[in-house]
Amino acid sequence: MASGERYPLGRRLLEFTKCERRFGVTPQQIFTEDNRVAHVAEYEGQPGRRPLTFDEVQALFDAVDARVEQTQALGRKGSLTARRDAALLKTIYAFGLRRNEARMLDLGDLRRPPKMPQFRQFGGLYVRYGKASRGSPPSAAPC
Repeated sequence: MASGERYPLGRRLLEFTKCERRFGVTPQQIFTEDNRVAHVAEYEGQPGRRPLTFDEVQALFDAVDARVEQTQALGRKGSLTARRDAALLKTIYAFGLRRNEARMLDLGDLRRPPKMPQFRQFGGLYVRYGKASRGSPPSAAPC
């Protein structure tokens, strides 16, 4: 049975008739549900390097925010450090920064986004030290 008869393909049916005239056969479906490889897991990469789920990311952000509140409530040193760490972690996540890109950030890299004035001078981020192996120049990441 020609795949044009079994699966309605619209304009591609014309290509099947061209193949049939030229080669005497029409394209057939090769892969079906019966002969495909089944996925055994949702993520097939290295288990230690799987991406975090939305709930795991939210739990991480909740934990760093709780750390800030905890150090402030106890009156201990380190509340500014905890706030800095929380802000940096959220910046890394929001802009998709790599380790070295985050390490090389400076306060001057925070920029005013021209298309979003409501964020004032701290709505954009300029990544000066991007992935060097690609040879691309630094780019301004939009907020």
